[in-house]
Amino acid sequence: EEYSGLLYRLTFAWLDELMRKGYEKPLEDCDFYRVLHRDESSVLAENFETSWNEVIHERETKKKEQTKVHAATHDSGYVALRESDDSSDDEASEEKGDLKAVLKSLHRAGVLTPFYEAAFFKIVYDTLNFVPPQLMHAIISYMNSDDDPEYYGYLMAFLLLVSAGVQTFFLH
Repeated sequence: EEYSGLLYRLTFAWLDELMRKGYEKPLEDCDFYRVLHRDESSVLAENFETSWNEVIHERETKKKEQTKVHAATHDSGYVALRESDDSSDDEASEEKGDLKAVLKSLHRAGVLTPFYEAAFFKIVYDTLNFVPPQLMHAIISYMNSDDDPEYYGYLMAFLLLVSAGVQTFFLH
C-alpha cells in the first residue's frame, strides 16, 4: 500500500497478489504485507510516551501555578481562602483530567489522525446521502413538466450518476 499509486489505492488493487495467494493456498504470517513503519507499535508507543510526558509536565506546571498559596493575613498567621470539604468532586474532576490528558496525548502522538480522516470522509458521505433523493425529485418533476428543456433531464441523470460516484469515493 505504501508504494502503490492513487489508482491502486482507490481500487484496492494492491491487494490482488495477496488475494491470489489466499485463493491458491491458506495464507500464513509470512504472506502478509509488513505493517507501515508509522503504524508499528514501537513507533506509536514512543510517540505516545513522548506526548504523554509533555502533557503531564504541562498539567503539573499548571497545577503548581494554581495551587500556589492563596492566603490572607489573619491575626494568628495565614488562612487558606479556599478549602475543599468534598473529596469526591476532586476525584471526579481528576478522572476527567486524566481522560483529557490521554486524549490530548493520543492527538499529539498522531494516533487519532486516521480516525479524524475517517470521520471527515464519513461526514461527507452521509451529507451526500441527501443529494440523490433531491435529484430524483427533480427528475420526476421534469417528467411531469412540459416546460423544461430536454437537456435538464439529462443533466439531472448525469448528476445522479456523479453523485453516486462521489459517494463511493468518499466511502472507500
